Amino acid sequence: MSYTTIKAIWPGEKHEDLEVLRNSHGSAPPIWNAMCQKYLGCDDLSYMFDGKIDELWPLWKDQKIPEHQRAVLMMTYDRAYILKKDYARAAGDIKKFLKDFPSPSNHVNHWPRIMDVLENDTDIPAIGLNCTSVDPFCGDWNEEKEEYAQPDWGACFDLYSKIDGLKTANQSPDSDDKEPVIIESRCENCWEDAYGMSRYTGKAQNACYQELVKMREKNPCTPKKHAGQFWDEKKQCDIRIIRKCNRY
Repeated sequence: MSYTTIKAIWPGEKHEDLEVLRNSHGSAPPIWNAMCQKYLGCDDLSYMFDGKIDELWPLWKDQKIPEHQRAVLMMTYDRAYILKKDYARAAGDIKKFLKDFPSPSNHVNHWPRIMDVLENDTDIPAIGLNCTSVDPFCGDWNEEKEEYAQPDWGACFDLYSKIDGLKTANQSPDSDDKEPVIIESRCENCWEDAYGMSRYTGKAQNACYQELVKMREKNPCTPKKHAGQFWDEKKQCDIRIIRKCNRY
């Protein structure tokens, strides 16, 4: 029997299984199936055979699609998580999605339970999903300790920061000659290096990150390295920047 696991996440520190739901077909597949039928012209469940699944992943960026649908789609992505401040927002997005795409009564559906967990106002700092048999929040297997290492936290992401980053990136400036207003954002390059440093020193990744930022104050990372996954090649800027940036 396959499972869907609701994960308790402490970003940069650890993860734990919060709740295990039997039959993984109740989590990601109904979302993928609904989105593929609606936006990619697929027949019911044909996404599993016609190669359309690869066209599904970039749809989270398509702002013609309602935001709540894109957010729920991203909840199924490997290493995505929801911060506590967004629990109510995520529960609301799931509720809207289920209204848009009602699940047949004879099909397994874990989303009402996932919504309940989010609405329960838990003290856990973040929640993610493991929708398959391979836990994306597990790192490499450690033969000596006989356990999985922590994941590459630099590859894990707050899904709503990405959703909101798209909106801020597309806001038009009042005038082209104004300096860009920048949202305080983590240096993705330093965060990735901090992960390796934490594994070597045993310190928390966040503590290592602060050390690296201080060490690199006089020689900071380039804008592209700072942005990491948030770098927009076309606009040549960090999508977390509120105003359009033409300087780099």
